Amino acid sequence: MNMSTDLAKGETIPLKYTKQARQRVTVGISWDTPEIMPERPEKFNTELDDDTNHYNVELDVTVGFVQEIYDLDLICLIYNDQFELIDAVSPAPEENVDLSGAIYHSGDDTAGVSAGDDEQISVELLGLPEDICHMVFMSIIQSKHTFGQVLNAECRVADGKTNQDLVVFPMGQRGGHEADTTACVMVVLSRSFQHDWVIRNLSEFRIDKDVADWGEEVKKMIVS
Repeated sequence: MNMSTDLAKGETIPLKYTKQARQRVTVGISWDTPEIMPERPEKFNTELDDDTNHYNVELDVTVGFVQEIYDLDLICLIYNDQFELIDAVSPAPEENVDLSGAIYHSGDDTAGVSAGDDEQISVELLGLPEDICHMVFMSIIQSKHTFGQVLNAECRVADGKTNQDLVVFPMGQRGGHEADTTACVMVVLSRSFQHDWVIRNLSEFRIDKDVADWGEEVKKMIVS
């Protein structure tokens, strides 16, 4: 995957954020909904059993664009220093904000037509409890589509004060190995002894219905 910051899959770098405004960073996803033009019938003839035209009339049918719903959800799984899942943030109303109030979701977007991020999770690093050590951000397609069918699916990590992109990368490419998948585990933000926080590119793709326990599946990705 081509990263705008040259952060390769599995690579870790310091998270360079503005240490003001509660040291906020944002993780956002965006996507576009394809417009599908159904096949246009050229004409329609009603015929009798003897192959003669009943009305001898051709019906000309004009059909407009049909737009399907392509629904991607942005989710954050939160782990302690023992890699135990302790909380989660998602578009669901009961999971819009974590227990500390420092990690919160912008709300569910089922259309993918907004300018900029369609869904966003903000993290106020200054207000995080000490037991929050790893925050994993992932996206799951809820509308029974795949990443090969969604247009311009993209993830970005940005400075919450300046909105400057820190990491930007596509979540799916038509024809790529991830084209048939429905979930992408994108990045993890982790506490570090050398730096306040670091970011690691995970870029792991899965089929959502094949994963029995996302907490355990993601844990295996970040323990190593």
